[in-house]
Amino acid sequence: MKKLIVLGLVLLVIFGTRLLGKDANDANSQTATEKYTKYETAGMSFEYPADWKSFPRDSVAGMKESMAGELKKYNRTLKVLEMYISPNEEAAFFFSLADPEPSITVQSVLAERKKVHEDATKAGDITKVNALSEVKVNKWSAVREDVERSNGGRGCTVKVLAQGELLEFSLIVNNKTNFDKYKGELDHILSSLSAPGQSTPTVGVSRTVGTFRFTLPANWTPLSATDLRDARREMEGLIKPSYAGPSTLESFEYFLLPDNSGMFLAWTIRIAEQKDFLTKIQEGEAANVETYRRQGQIKGGTCEVVKVSGTDVVRVEVDRVNGAKSINFHHWSSDAPGIISVLQLGLRPTRSTKAESDAKGMFDSLAVVSEKAR
Repeated sequence: MKKLIVLGLVLLVIFGTRLLGKDANDANSQTATEKYTKYETAGMSFEYPADWKSFPRDSVAGMKESMAGELKKYNRTLKVLEMYISPNEEAAFFFSLADPEPSITVQSVLAERKKVHEDATKAGDITKVNALSEVKVNKWSAVREDVERSNGGRGCTVKVLAQGELLEFSLIVNNKTNFDKYKGELDHILSSLSAPGQSTPTVGVSRTVGTFRFTLPANWTPLSATDLRDARREMEGLIKPSYAGPSTLESFEYFLLPDNSGMFLAWTIRIAEQKDFLTKIQEGEAANVETYRRQGQIKGGTCEVVKVSGTDVVRVEVDRVNGAKSINFHHWSSDAPGIISVLQLGLRPTRSTKAESDAKGMFDSLAVVSEKAR
């Protein structure tokens, strides 16, 4: 078999001057209707005014870099940014899609934005906060904010938590007296938002590997016996240099996602009994993420301790420069001080929307079960 690649073991900006040109290019994945254009990405869609044009590409690239830096402060990864301008250049519309931190809630976004508004008001950038509240956009929870700025502009942003993503819709008007003229367009964009329902575990088989129990989607297929043997041999070669003292690969399972979307691995490693080893895992994985980032192997990544069924687990997520994504879960506890349990999902750049939804469903089903040292 071919060598297996194990992936990752280990704001609102308001324009104050005219940034726009007449050479704007229409974005991909859009279908024009008489009055509105349908935009589609990552399984969700919405409609925006058909006569609004995309910002020049260099402007979008500059803004994307700026926004990515801001979102990074909140452990969020920017995936999509689209920017459109009205025909008379009085208003602009921004849409962004980001992978949020696992702990994000509407309440945490409200608190975050309140602090941003307080700081911007002290700095003299914001002159008035017209609204900051929790709302519903179709069936999803969201935060809506409406502010007036010292440059005479007014902006309204709605942050929507949907399908495990953070969607941000912003209407920016450079003269606040024209705001009501364009508010209806933002309302239409939001009312047209469509996305798959919240992820649910795909019908499949409940499996337990080490201390992890999960529901495996029925359409994820195991490797053949020959390929699994080769993969296990490769994994054994990878883990031995990673731990001081003896280490033995025990359970090992490997599944392929449909449509060549990726792979899913689950394994346990027996090591010498440890104390407070989860902290060491987290520190080691965080160092790996930072090293990969400095070397340019990944665009971004996070490593943090999260709760799974009330138990501390290390979660590592990295986005590779080619668009691939890796999500790992590591568990160790004093109940089984010589056992490490690991799950790894690798998603290819060409992954399907259904594969991502199935993966989210599988992780939704994840639980930690007790396994005493044998």
